Amino acid sequence: MDKQELIEKLNTASGQQRLELLIRLIRILTRENDAQVIDYSNEALDLIEEFPQPDYHLEILRNLSRYYLNIKDFKNAEQCIFQAIEIARYSRHEILIADTYSDAANVSMFTAEFNRALDYGEKSLKIYFKKGNKEKIAKVSNTMGTVYWKTDDYQKALEKFYLSLNAYNDLSDELSKAQLLNNIGLVYMSMENYEDALQYFQESLEIRKEIDDKRGLCESYSNLGVVNDIMDNSKQSLDYFKIAYQLSNDLKDKQMTSGVLNDIGFQYEKMEKYSIAMNYYKQSLQLKREMSDSFGICSILNSLSNICLKLKNYPLALNYAEEGMYLAEQIQSKGLMINAYKMMGEVYEVQKDYQTALTYYTKYGYLYTSLNNQDLEKSLEEQRARFDQEYKRKETEIYNQKNIELAEANDKLQKALDQVKKLSGLLPICPICKKIRDQEGYWKQVEEYISVHSELEFTHGLCEKCKEEYLKELEE
Repeated sequence: MDKQELIEKLNTASGQQRLELLIRLIRILTRENDAQVIDYSNEALDLIEEFPQPDYHLEILRNLSRYYLNIKDFKNAEQCIFQAIEIARYSRHEILIADTYSDAANVSMFTAEFNRALDYGEKSLKIYFKKGNKEKIAKVSNTMGTVYWKTDDYQKALEKFYLSLNAYNDLSDELSKAQLLNNIGLVYMSMENYEDALQYFQESLEIRKEIDDKRGLCESYSNLGVVNDIMDNSKQSLDYFKIAYQLSNDLKDKQMTSGVLNDIGFQYEKMEKYSIAMNYYKQSLQLKREMSDSFGICSILNSLSNICLKLKNYPLALNYAEEGMYLAEQIQSKGLMINAYKMMGEVYEVQKDYQTALTYYTKYGYLYTSLNNQDLEKSLEEQRARFDQEYKRKETEIYNQKNIELAEANDKLQKALDQVKKLSGLLPICPICKKIRDQEGYWKQVEEYISVHSELEFTHGLCEKCKEEYLKELEE
């Protein structure tokens, strides 16, 4: 049943039937990222109060959280997923609980709550491993790998990405495999291991060619452009960016196209071909304006102002710099404001208006110092998060090791007790020949009986008294 049929059926449905129709409709609207999902979800939540069903309640909240995440409304996404976690406690389905933890890990990653993201990720992984669900192991491992990458813990990022990659290999999921290879390439690039980064980007590219993943191809060519730029292969870098531009243009993806145009402009700027660079920056700026991307607009205005300075077109440089500064102040982005104040200072400095230049340089210096202090605090917080995670992991290892040692000690003790039991009780023994009667009624030598009922082995020798008697008998 498609979306339109479901909506028509809702017109006459009520009670439990209406709730079930709403659930099916919400699933479709979430996939389509349709804003109507909010209204239908709210109605479904009202019906849940009349017809309590924890699993439906959980699904509605999770879908709402995904929708809010897609539109970058992180506050509502977080609120919905935390409500879902509370509801999950009443679910009898472990996979649903794990899915909720996985979603919470994803939301926490986007809200930069990295320690919490890793905690929820580990909780979901524990259940997925128990259930043997490779697809979901791969998904949450990818999320955790991204968190570790964002917090500069590259070794753990690689561990999680490889875990995810192996799972997707087993599932023969080429699309996801290509994405993981790309992610691994990004980690190596962050580690400044550019040769390995190139290798993984290239492997990802080849898979995407085979499956004709145009969006993925655009990402791969763009990343190859970036890493070649870092390695000072400007010509190769520019070629990759131009291929990425053609693909993104064919896809009519404004966000992707504007980004690649900016990259191409930067390459021409490095080559000191300022007029060509300016043309690409302007095309990128136009797309950013169409998307109302304030952050992107600010960044490109700064680049354009810098180009105009190099071309000694100071009035135009000032126009771009002022527009960028006002927009940065409007959206209160400290990072963009720092760049804007610095650019304003440079524009006034080259025009020998040193007093005005000093005013902007002072603003730049104050904000720069303030932001660096915040970055330091953030870095310390991230380090604390990594420490907490490592401490928990070590505690788990110690706990597991103690359990192993305890199990081994118990096993040895049990074996000892078993031997004690074998030799406990009253033994019927002949007072003359010293033979022992066993449970079947047969009389056996002492050493034979004990050998059977224990792990003891006998060696023979003569005691001093017997030795004297034995030698005396020999002499006689």
